[in-house]
Amino acid sequence: MSYRINKVLFEGNLTSDPKYNKTTSNALVVNFRLANYRKYMTSKKEVKEETCFMNVVAWLKIAGICQKQDLRKGDLVWVEGRLQSKPWTTSSGNKRNSIEIMAESIRVTKKKDKKINNEEIEEDIKEKENE
Repeated sequence: MSYRINKVLFEGNLTSDPKYNKTTSNALVVNFRLANYRKYMTSKKEVKEETCFMNVVAWLKIAGICQKQDLRKGDLVWVEGRLQSKPWTTSSGNKRNSIEIMAESIRVTKKKDKKINNEEIEEDIKEKENE
């Protein structure tokens, strides 16, 4: 069997505060939603803007880094990971499918109303990788 590339880079603002949970085996997981904005010009020279929303899931070490960085609504983050399909069924029995990013790396680009220290973030990542 051959494998295909599944890699995504996405930068956006958190639409709300992240939701942290622990599984029954005490594994930390975080879920949040990002909004990415794009401006473009139509053929009639009108400037338009569109927004793309993406759900993000981070586990274990990456979730811990998110928690330590105190992510909040409005923060700008850069996420690297893979796309994952999540099937579900509506209450009326219709099958649906959603796509989310399974985060493998997260970088805080800009904290809303705060300065960030990228050197501290890099140290945190190295510490988590060595655990």
